[in-house]
Amino acid sequence: MKVKTIFLLLALASFQLACKDNSAVGQEKALEDEMMDIHDEVMPKMGEATQLHKAMMDTLYNNTTMTIETREKMSQTAATLDQCINGMTNWMNGISDLELRKKGMKHEAIMQMLNQEKDNIAKIGEIMTSQMQDAKAHLEAMKK
Repeated sequence: MKVKTIFLLLALASFQLACKDNSAVGQEKALEDEMMDIHDEVMPKMGEATQLHKAMMDTLYNNTTMTIETREKMSQTAATLDQCINGMTNWMNGISDLELRKKGMKHEAIMQMLNQEKDNIAKIGEIMTSQMQDAKAHLEAMKK
């Protein structure tokens, strides 16, 4: 009888550990999915952001009649947009080895890393969207 009880307790303990591990893996997967959902919202903007940056740079190079103030504002917007494009590219390069980076890490460290990467891509997306709106406004104003 004692052997059956010990065996049952060991089986129960093993089951609880397995469920805990699945829960941790599930949390990591859910957070990774959230991060990638943000990426999937930002990624399609890259082409338009690149086109806007090019249009801004062409306008800055070719338009000799704009005021210094306008030139400075457009230059700042173009520079920040370029930083966003580069930031997105760097983020994607850094995230490509995510599985390798997670190896040997504890659950808490993985969650912290995924939260940081999620925050990074969200910030890139927010700034890129804002700078794209500014670029469009500058370019539209130059048509008038």
